Amino acid sequence: MKDLKTYSEDLNDKLRNEQPFGTFNRDITHAAVITRAGFQYASSKVRLLSHKLDSALYSTSLLKDHVSPFLDKEGASLHILVETDVPDNHPIRHFIQNGGYDDEQLTIKRVPSDLVERYKFNYLVVDDFGFRFEEDREEYAAVASFHEGDSKAMIESLISFFDDLEERSSDTRVVG
Repeated sequence: MKDLKTYSEDLNDKLRNEQPFGTFNRDITHAAVITRAGFQYASSKVRLLSHKLDSALYSTSLLKDHVSPFLDKEGASLHILVETDVPDNHPIRHFIQNGGYDDEQLTIKRVPSDLVERYKFNYLVVDDFGFRFEEDREEYAAVASFHEGDSKAMIESLISFFDDLEERSSDTRVVG
């Protein structure tokens, strides 16, 4: 696998020019590169289904440097579904409390445990052009695809699953 700097540069070059990019990665550092780039190049809507919003990945710097600029775009929104409780000291709590984002811009809902038992994956969908998909919520191993024509059906399926799950999840904000 490429060194992290080359990997990041290649990904950013492809996304900046809306060229196809696909990869498989196994660790949190590559997950962070993909996640940061996703927020950087998203224009309207990011959907995130996460087991625990790992604070090593969803850190203060990611939130401040990438999520906040994304949410500052007109009409942009972030929808998060989380499967476990968000700890009191999680960076997302401070981000939400001090960010000034309304429920149209940023939603976090808790997935009911009976629904969590029906699937084992987690994922991130960026607008309608890309995703990062972890087949097993307990692992960082993931497939990522951006601007690849043969991924359209997968993206549509992930969006549909997310939207259905979001409707069935708790309306109460997990944090804030």
